[in-house]
Amino acid sequence: MVFLTEQEQKARERVCVALDTESVDQALEWAKILSPFAKSFKIGKSLHLIAGLEGRNIISEIAEVGGSSFLDLKGHDTPDQIRRYAMAATVTGVNMFNIHVGSKAMNEAALEGAFEKSKILGIEKPLVIGVTELTSLNTADVLRLGNPRGYEAAMLNKAKIAIEDGLDGIVCPAKFAGGLEKKFGNKLRFITPGVQLNGLVNEGQKQVYDIASAVRDCRNSILVVGSAYTKAPNMEKQALLGLREMAPYMN
Repeated sequence: MVFLTEQEQKARERVCVALDTESVDQALEWAKILSPFAKSFKIGKSLHLIAGLEGRNIISEIAEVGGSSFLDLKGHDTPDQIRRYAMAATVTGVNMFNIHVGSKAMNEAALEGAFEKSKILGIEKPLVIGVTELTSLNTADVLRLGNPRGYEAAMLNKAKIAIEDGLDGIVCPAKFAGGLEKKFGNKLRFITPGVQLNGLVNEGQKQVYDIASAVRDCRNSILVVGSAYTKAPNMEKQALLGLREMAPYMN
Protein backbone atom coordinates (compact mmCIF):
# COMPACT_ATOMS: atom_id res chain seq x y z
CA MET A 1 0.00 0.00 0.00
CA VAL A 2 1.31 3.45 -0.96
CA PHE A 3 1.06 6.26 1.60
CA LEU A 4 0.72 9.74 0.12
CA THR A 5 0.74 13.02 1.98
CA GLU A 6 -2.22 15.36 1.54
CA GLN A 7 -0.23 17.44 -0.94
CA GLU A 8 0.83 14.35 -2.88
CA GLN A 9 -2.80 13.21 -3.03
CA LYS A 10 -3.72 16.57 -4.53
CA ALA A 11 -0.91 16.15 -7.05
CA ARG A 12 -2.21 12.69 -7.99
CA GLU A 13 -5.52 14.27 -9.04
CA ARG A 14 -3.63 16.23 -11.68
CA VAL A 15 -1.72 13.36 -13.29
CA CYS A 16 -2.87 11.47 -16.38
CA VAL A 17 -0.58 8.67 -17.56
CA ALA A 18 -0.33 8.10 -21.31
CA LEU A 19 -0.73 4.40 -22.08
CA ASP A 20 1.35 4.57 -25.24
CA THR A 21 1.55 0.90 -26.14
CA GLU A 22 -0.08 -1.43 -28.66
CA SER A 23 -0.58 -4.13 -26.02
CA VAL A 24 -3.82 -3.97 -24.05
CA ASP A 25 -2.38 -6.25 -21.38
CA GLN A 26 0.69 -4.05 -20.98
CA ALA A 27 -1.47 -0.93 -20.80
CA LEU A 28 -3.55 -2.46 -18.03
CA GLU A 29 -0.45 -3.59 -16.17
CA TRP A 30 0.87 -0.02 -16.29
CA ALA A 31 -2.50 1.27 -15.07
CA LYS A 32 -2.50 -1.20 -12.20
CA ILE A 33 1.03 -0.23 -11.13
CA LEU A 34 0.52 3.51 -11.53
CA SER A 35 -3.07 3.97 -10.33
CA PRO A 36 -1.89 4.89 -6.80
CA PHE A 37 0.00 7.80 -8.38
CA ALA A 38 -2.37 8.97 -11.15
CA LYS A 39 -6.08 9.67 -11.35
CA SER A 40 -6.55 9.02 -15.05
CA PHE A 41 -5.05 7.24 -18.04
CA LYS A 42 -4.84 8.37 -21.64
CA ILE A 43 -6.07 5.98 -24.31
CA GLY A 44 -4.76 6.91 -27.75
CA LYS A 45 -6.03 5.92 -31.18
CA SER A 46 -3.93 2.79 -31.66
CA LEU A 47 -4.64 1.33 -28.21
CA HIS A 48 -8.35 2.13 -28.54
CA LEU A 49 -8.51 0.43 -31.95
CA ILE A 50 -6.56 -2.64 -30.84
CA ALA A 51 -8.68 -3.06 -27.71
CA GLY A 52 -11.83 -2.90 -29.83
CA LEU A 53 -10.53 -5.44 -32.33
CA GLU A 54 -9.71 -7.76 -29.43
CA GLY A 55 -13.18 -7.33 -27.96
CA ARG A 56 -11.83 -5.65 -24.82
CA ASN A 57 -13.57 -2.84 -22.94
CA ILE A 58 -10.40 -1.10 -21.89
CA ILE A 59 -12.32 1.76 -20.25
CA SER A 60 -14.05 -0.65 -17.86
CA GLU A 61 -10.83 -2.56 -17.23
CA ILE A 62 -9.03 0.65 -16.29
CA ALA A 63 -11.91 1.55 -13.98
CA GLU A 64 -11.47 -1.81 -12.24
CA VAL A 65 -7.94 -0.83 -11.17
CA GLY A 66 -9.12 2.54 -9.89
CA GLY A 67 -8.53 4.87 -12.84
CA SER A 68 -10.63 6.96 -15.18
CA SER A 69 -9.96 7.32 -18.90
CA PHE A 70 -9.01 10.23 -21.14
CA LEU A 71 -9.99 9.29 -24.69
CA ASP A 72 -7.29 10.93 -26.79
CA LEU A 73 -8.91 10.26 -30.17
CA LYS A 74 -8.72 13.83 -31.52
CA GLY A 75 -12.07 13.92 -33.28
CA HIS A 76 -12.13 16.14 -36.39
CA ASP A 77 -15.05 15.71 -38.77
CA THR A 78 -18.40 17.15 -39.83
CA PRO A 79 -20.59 18.45 -36.98
CA ASP A 80 -22.96 15.48 -37.29
CA GLN A 81 -20.14 12.96 -37.09
CA ILE A 82 -18.55 14.80 -34.17
CA ARG A 83 -21.84 14.77 -32.30
CA ARG A 84 -22.02 11.00 -32.82
CA TYR A 85 -18.39 10.64 -31.75
CA ALA A 86 -19.06 12.66 -28.58
CA MET A 87 -22.05 10.48 -27.70
CA ALA A 88 -19.99 7.34 -28.22
CA ALA A 89 -17.18 8.74 -26.05
CA THR A 90 -19.52 9.70 -23.22
CA VAL A 91 -19.67 6.52 -21.17
CA THR A 92 -19.08 5.55 -17.56
CA GLY A 93 -15.35 5.64 -16.81
CA VAL A 94 -14.43 8.42 -19.25
CA ASN A 95 -13.62 11.72 -17.55
CA MET A 96 -12.59 13.56 -20.71
CA PHE A 97 -12.20 13.21 -24.47
CA ASN A 98 -10.84 15.52 -27.12
CA ILE A 99 -11.49 17.03 -30.52
CA HIS A 100 -9.37 19.29 -32.68
CA VAL A 101 -10.49 22.88 -32.18
CA GLY A 102 -12.57 23.45 -35.29
CA SER A 103 -15.57 25.34 -36.56
CA LYS A 104 -18.14 26.71 -34.14
CA ALA A 105 -20.65 24.14 -35.41
CA MET A 106 -18.21 21.27 -34.85
CA ASN A 107 -17.15 22.41 -31.39
CA GLU A 108 -20.74 22.92 -30.27
CA ALA A 109 -21.76 19.55 -31.71
CA ALA A 110 -19.19 17.86 -29.46
CA LEU A 111 -20.65 19.57 -26.41
CA GLU A 112 -24.21 18.77 -27.44
CA GLY A 113 -23.41 15.10 -27.94
CA ALA A 114 -21.70 14.85 -24.56
CA PHE A 115 -24.54 16.63 -22.76
CA GLU A 116 -27.19 14.49 -24.46
CA LYS A 117 -25.50 11.16 -23.73
CA SER A 118 -24.61 12.05 -20.13
CA LYS A 119 -28.24 12.97 -19.49
CA ILE A 120 -29.41 9.65 -20.95
CA LEU A 121 -26.98 7.68 -18.78
CA GLY A 122 -27.38 9.84 -15.69
CA ILE A 123 -23.64 10.42 -15.40
CA GLU A 124 -21.46 13.49 -15.12
CA LYS A 125 -20.57 14.95 -18.51
CA PRO A 126 -16.93 14.29 -19.40
CA LEU A 127 -14.75 17.28 -20.13
CA VAL A 128 -14.72 18.14 -23.84
CA ILE A 129 -11.16 19.19 -24.61
CA GLY A 130 -9.96 21.04 -27.71
CA VAL A 131 -6.57 20.27 -29.23
CA THR A 132 -4.81 23.51 -30.18
CA GLU A 133 -1.44 22.70 -31.77
CA LEU A 134 0.23 19.33 -31.34
CA THR A 135 3.23 19.28 -29.01
CA SER A 136 5.11 17.35 -31.70
CA LEU A 137 5.11 20.55 -33.81
CA ASN A 138 7.14 23.74 -33.62
CA THR A 139 7.03 27.09 -35.41
CA ALA A 140 8.79 25.71 -38.50
CA ASP A 141 6.13 23.01 -38.80
CA VAL A 142 3.26 25.47 -38.34
CA LEU A 143 4.72 27.84 -40.94
CA ARG A 144 5.11 24.96 -43.39
CA LEU A 145 1.45 24.09 -42.84
CA GLY A 146 0.48 27.57 -43.99
CA ASN A 147 0.03 29.53 -40.76
CA PRO A 148 2.29 32.60 -41.04
CA ARG A 149 1.93 33.57 -37.37
CA GLY A 150 3.95 30.74 -35.88
CA TYR A 151 3.30 28.14 -33.21
CA GLU A 152 2.44 30.24 -30.17
CA ALA A 153 0.12 32.61 -32.06
CA ALA A 154 -1.69 29.72 -33.73
CA MET A 155 -2.15 28.01 -30.37
CA LEU A 156 -3.43 31.23 -28.76
CA ASN A 157 -5.98 31.74 -31.53
CA LYS A 158 -7.38 28.24 -31.04
CA ALA A 159 -7.51 28.75 -27.27
CA LYS A 160 -9.67 31.84 -27.84
CA ILE A 161 -11.97 29.86 -30.13
CA ALA A 162 -12.27 27.11 -27.51
CA ILE A 163 -13.41 29.66 -24.92
CA GLU A 164 -15.84 31.36 -27.30
CA ASP A 165 -17.44 28.04 -28.20
CA GLY A 166 -17.69 26.79 -24.62
CA LEU A 167 -15.21 23.91 -24.64
CA ASP A 168 -14.15 22.74 -21.19
CA GLY A 169 -10.42 22.89 -21.80
CA ILE A 170 -7.59 22.68 -24.28
CA VAL A 171 -4.55 20.57 -24.99
CA CYS A 172 -1.47 22.78 -25.05
CA PRO A 173 2.23 22.52 -24.18
CA ALA A 174 2.92 22.67 -20.45
CA LYS A 175 5.39 25.52 -20.92
CA PHE A 176 2.64 27.78 -22.33
CA ALA A 177 -0.17 26.81 -19.95
CA GLY A 178 0.81 29.28 -17.23
CA GLY A 179 0.71 32.22 -19.63
CA LEU A 180 -2.62 31.11 -21.03
CA GLU A 181 -4.04 30.76 -17.52
CA LYS A 182 -2.98 34.31 -16.69
CA LYS A 183 -4.64 35.52 -19.88
CA PHE A 184 -7.88 33.54 -19.65
CA GLY A 185 -8.18 32.79 -15.93
CA ASN A 186 -9.97 29.62 -14.91
CA LYS A 187 -12.20 29.52 -17.99
CA LEU A 188 -10.30 26.51 -19.31
CA ARG A 189 -8.74 23.33 -17.98
CA PHE A 190 -5.27 22.90 -19.48
CA ILE A 191 -4.27 19.39 -20.55
CA THR A 192 -0.51 19.49 -20.92
CA PRO A 193 1.61 16.82 -22.65
CA GLY A 194 5.37 17.11 -23.07
CA VAL A 195 6.17 16.65 -19.37
CA GLN A 196 9.63 15.38 -18.48
CA LEU A 197 11.15 13.95 -15.30
CA ASN A 198 14.74 12.86 -14.78
CA GLY A 199 15.43 13.45 -18.47
CA LEU A 200 12.66 11.09 -19.64
CA VAL A 201 9.95 12.45 -21.96
CA ASN A 202 7.65 11.12 -24.68
CA GLU A 203 9.36 10.49 -28.00
CA GLY A 204 8.76 13.07 -30.72
CA GLN A 205 7.93 15.93 -28.37
CA LYS A 206 9.21 19.36 -29.43
CA GLN A 207 7.45 21.31 -26.66
CA VAL A 208 8.88 20.02 -23.37
CA TYR A 209 8.68 21.22 -19.74
CA ASP A 210 9.69 19.72 -16.40
CA ILE A 211 7.00 18.39 -14.08
CA ALA A 212 7.54 20.81 -11.16
CA SER A 213 7.53 23.92 -13.36
CA ALA A 214 4.38 22.71 -15.11
CA VAL A 215 2.31 22.80 -11.91
CA ARG A 216 4.12 25.81 -10.47
CA ASP A 217 3.17 27.92 -13.46
CA CYS A 218 -0.40 26.68 -14.00
CA ARG A 219 -2.86 25.82 -11.23
CA ASN A 220 -5.63 24.51 -13.46
CA SER A 221 -3.74 21.91 -15.46
CA ILE A 222 -3.70 18.15 -15.83
CA LEU A 223 -0.28 16.80 -16.72
CA VAL A 224 -0.10 14.05 -19.32
CA VAL A 225 2.93 11.95 -18.42
CA GLY A 226 4.00 9.10 -20.66
CA SER A 227 7.54 7.86 -21.15
CA ALA A 228 8.70 9.88 -18.15
CA TYR A 229 6.97 7.16 -16.10
CA THR A 230 6.53 4.13 -18.32
CA LYS A 231 10.15 4.00 -19.51
CA ALA A 232 11.63 4.47 -16.05
CA PRO A 233 13.53 1.47 -14.61
CA ASN A 234 11.21 1.60 -11.58
CA MET A 235 7.84 3.09 -12.52
CA GLU A 236 6.51 3.29 -8.96
CA LYS A 237 9.61 5.06 -7.68
CA GLN A 238 9.54 7.48 -10.62
CA ALA A 239 5.82 8.21 -10.22
CA LEU A 240 6.23 8.88 -6.50
CA LEU A 241 9.12 11.22 -7.31
CA GLY A 242 6.82 13.03 -9.73
CA LEU A 243 4.22 13.61 -7.01
CA ARG A 244 6.90 14.82 -4.61
CA GLU A 245 8.17 17.27 -7.22
CA MET A 246 4.62 18.58 -7.66
CA ALA A 247 3.58 18.61 -4.00
CA PRO A 248 5.09 21.98 -2.95
CA TYR A 249 2.83 23.75 -5.48
CA MET A 250 -0.44 22.06 -4.44
CA ASN A 251 -1.90 24.98 -2.46
